[in-house]
Amino acid sequence: MNHELAYRHAAGIAACLGEPGRMITWSKGDYQDRHPTHVVVFNGNVCFGGEKVWFGDVDLTLGESMLVNLAAETGETVYLLRERDGRFANEDEPLLERAVYSVYPVGETRFDCAQLERRRRDGALILRRPVTPPGGRTGADEEGQP
Repeated sequence: MNHELAYRHAAGIAACLGEPGRMITWSKGDYQDRHPTHVVVFNGNVCFGGEKVWFGDVDLTLGESMLVNLAAETGETVYLLRERDGRFANEDEPLLERAVYSVYPVGETRFDCAQLERRRRDGALILRRPVTPPGGRTGADEEGQP
């Protein structure tokens, strides 16, 4: 983690995201069962300036505004990465191109439209429902089938 960059923006990071290592639940499976359409990144990594500045759990469906506010507060493009893309072998050079979500200081956002969508009524990000072809079978069901 880039402590110098995080230190410069410590007030904004703390105000927008809270303390590093934040957990939104003790049971990931239970949380996902209770919120099946939510876009949740457990052990996520928040990066800007090419560096990781925060880590913890983020429910984008409920807390996207935290990242939007952080981008506006710091004047930096903010990236949310999955754990493996910002830790371990990627700690020093997070894989920003694999971000689940990013937001520019002006509020423009980017995310994978194949997996996520904005709910029409309130604009919240949610997981896309898998497309079920006619007959009710998905491609995974047909693997290995003649």
